[in-house]
Amino acid sequence: MELVLRRDTLAEAVAWSSRSISPRPAVAVLSGVRIEAGEDGVEFSSYDYEVSSRVTVAAEEVTEPGVAVVDGKLLSETARALPSRADLVKFATEDNYLHITCGSFKQKLIMMHSEEYPPLPQMPESAGKVDAAAFAHSISQVAVAASRDETLPLLTGISLEVRPDKLYLLATDRYRMALKEMPWAGGQGGDQDLVVKAKNLSDAAKNIATAGDVEVAVGSANNPASLIGLAANGRVFTSQINDGNYPDVRRLFPEPINVTAVVKVDQFIETAKRVAIVSSNLSNQQISLRFTSGQLEFLAGNGAENSATDTIPALLNGPDISVSFNSRMLLEGLGAIDEPYARLSFKDEAKPVVITGQKEETGEDNLTFRYLIMPIRTSI
Repeated sequence: MELVLRRDTLAEAVAWSSRSISPRPAVAVLSGVRIEAGEDGVEFSSYDYEVSSRVTVAAEEVTEPGVAVVDGKLLSETARALPSRADLVKFATEDNYLHITCGSFKQKLIMMHSEEYPPLPQMPESAGKVDAAAFAHSISQVAVAASRDETLPLLTGISLEVRPDKLYLLATDRYRMALKEMPWAGGQGGDQDLVVKAKNLSDAAKNIATAGDVEVAVGSANNPASLIGLAANGRVFTSQINDGNYPDVRRLFPEPINVTAVVKVDQFIETAKRVAIVSSNLSNQQISLRFTSGQLEFLAGNGAENSATDTIPALLNGPDISVSFNSRMLLEGLGAIDEPYARLSFKDEAKPVVITGQKEETGEDNLTFRYLIMPIRTSI
């Protein structure tokens, strides 16, 4: 194999393709990045039997097509450290080495057995396209509610509900839930429901956020895939789908709503962070909210020891209400709101609160994103 690439092209290709390398690969060859040069360009890829990443880039020149697999960590570090004074990078295989030349810099990396590298999964049938930036942002809003507990693998994922003109993204860790509704040009394959590990989906979506449109591939209702695929600008990502049916947690949205309070998001976050300092070492990180006419009071800590209070304005509709939450989960929910104001909607003090955003203090709330959080000492 012999080829020439632009230095920046190589750096971007290796950064994307190496993201699926496991820190503990099942077999040694999966610690490598696979490079295949051909007439259509150069493909860089990695795979760990759960996720795969690959990208095809244009080469300045492919003198000799071929395949090489080299240590992914070393290649990634090298690609980032190549001298900026040189624009072109040459790859050439000889004996059992990949020789890399960039200006006066020369390196040789021992090659792994490329014939042992397993075939990468193919993209499933396309379900439609969505704006990449909006998709990445929506996933980031929902992913905060996904569980980190690997003993509950289904809840470490994000539920995707594919409908003719909408995508619904949902995640829960049993103590809070996030639901996002977004329009999309899809639904060719009919209604589908699937669950994908939140970390895998978040990382991939974030790294194609500037790609314009992203193709989402999940098979069809008649031929459902065991994978989800994302493709944009020559970059392809696949991930296995989590087994099992996602729990019916939408029923937890409280009805009727008897109390609402509207606050400025930036004021709420700033004040809650300040007050919560005294409870940061407590197991439940409790912060209490006391809503009265025109005011929200924050309370944290133990009055006999460390404690803190503060107040901000609040527009209350309904009777006074007091409720306590885990401060980290509360702040993560407020941090996912895009609008300058947040509405907190209550049925009563024992039921979960639903947080939504709104553009104006007295305006309507935006129901395309809802964040539900249980009061302290209660779980879904």
